[in-house]
Amino acid sequence: MVALAVFLGLAAIAVFIGVSVYFASTFDSVIKSDGSPGDDVVNTVPLGEASSVELAGQSSYRLYLVDSAPNEGLKTGSTVTTPGGDRRELRGSPGSNHVRYSEVEARSIGSFFAEEDGEYVFQFAATKRGDTAGEVFIVSPSSDSDLAFGVISFVGGIFLGVFLILLALGLGVGGIILWVLRNAAKKTAQRYQRY
Repeated sequence: MVALAVFLGLAAIAVFIGVSVYFASTFDSVIKSDGSPGDDVVNTVPLGEASSVELAGQSSYRLYLVDSAPNEGLKTGSTVTTPGGDRRELRGSPGSNHVRYSEVEARSIGSFFAEEDGEYVFQFAATKRGDTAGEVFIVSPSSDSDLAFGVISFVGGIFLGVFLILLALGLGVGGIILWVLRNAAKKTAQRYQRY
């Protein structure tokens, strides 16, 4: 029974570690606990202002709206000007991926595919509430490998946890069977010792 408790505890720890690695690798790449840009943020663009950003071609970048209130995305009118001079409207939809640290929230509002290397000029409209106090984080595609590592760790932690639970149950059932057999053998031996 002690083995059962030990393995159930190890299973819980494995699942906790998998979940922790997943969330840490996903969120720290976008926003740090103090609200500053994460490790994979290429640039920040204040709402209502134009800002140029140097991007690598043939790469997809994720866009996160960061402000101090729960947000629903941007109003229409956000644009990007490519290195070739083409001006395009950014059409994003609020994603389910969001991070909140104390008073700051970063919510995925879409992605952008840079077709060629060069300087892109982004201009993001106000939020749907009309606020211009926030900013947009442009997150590099390198964080996708962190996300993959996090997902693999998460799923691996669950599989390891399930394996340890099954092992613990097997040891528990085996221990019970062994106890029953030993107890029966002990009673039989005691019966024959009386004669």
